[in-house]
Amino acid sequence: MQISIGERTQNINGGAVNNDLEAALQLLYAYVTEPRKDSAMFQGMMAQSKASLVNRLNDPNSVFQDTISAVLGAHSVRRTGPSVEKINQINLDKAYGIYKQRFADASGFTFAFVGSIDTATIKPLLEKYIASLPANGTTEKAKDLNINIPPGVIERTVYKGSEPKAAVNLVFSGNFDYSFENKLKMDALKETLQIRLLERLREDESGVYSPGVRTYTAKLPKGRFSLIITFGCAPQNIDKLIASTLDEINKIKTNGPSQINVDKFRAETQRGMETAIKTNGFWLGYLNTQLQNEEKLDQINDYTNQLNVITPDDVKIMANTYLTGKNYIKLVLLPENADESTGK
Repeated sequence: MQISIGERTQNINGGAVNNDLEAALQLLYAYVTEPRKDSAMFQGMMAQSKASLVNRLNDPNSVFQDTISAVLGAHSVRRTGPSVEKINQINLDKAYGIYKQRFADASGFTFAFVGSIDTATIKPLLEKYIASLPANGTTEKAKDLNINIPPGVIERTVYKGSEPKAAVNLVFSGNFDYSFENKLKMDALKETLQIRLLERLREDESGVYSPGVRTYTAKLPKGRFSLIITFGCAPQNIDKLIASTLDEINKIKTNGPSQINVDKFRAETQRGMETAIKTNGFWLGYLNTQLQNEEKLDQINDYTNQLNVITPDDVKIMANTYLTGKNYIKLVLLPENADESTGK
């Protein structure tokens, strides 16, 4: 059983074989109704957390990741890296109070169960352990913390480490017209761009180590997206490879991706979905996402149809709509002895 508190949700996650389901629900009930303060465990966790930070500032990747998080989080205290000073602010009594505030009232909880569930078996257990959880009937909407990737064109370079290698993150972001269809089209843009970057940067130019593209889309608290391109390379190749990357983006904006790459995206995505829907983890994640986004639970029934009608023109439109370059952040990690003017 795992308990967590995020910026928009508080969560109780767990799993059990059928024979242990009642024991799992008993544990869930105890987590909500009988939380326990353990001073010795708390002090041990604090000491362990501090120890993990001893060499953090000497690790180039950690420093770079902390910089990325801070820049993309507009330097919100929630996005800056961990520190001993922050750990010292943690108070057991306050943490315990927050926990009770978030979990002592189950009024706003939604429970999703997936697996080989026998209704006759689980119903009395739900009545006993879930329906009896304390609830005063009040619910609370998640607040918009307004922590968004900042607009505009931003560049940051971190000089850390001695190895002759560099890391690059290129970030496009902004408002997003969230819908089931647009999310799939954004996935198509990500995948077709990834194909081209692998072909050009790694295979044709032999200049990078495993370029990657990932996207994030959100409906709530407001429609937002980010598309992040990452790769590692020799310091002297940074400018050339960034130029090649932006050139591939412009090609998609001008001509759209090739039909063969759209076909690859559809085929690979369909195969991935056929495998995923056989797992409990997929269905639990899908149900949670649909519920949190207040979307229909049966959207997945139209998945294959929506996937198969995506065209190169659809991807071209997405690229021109969202990869305008108006909100573009370039983040680079270079060794400490690199020349700041040349990156070499």
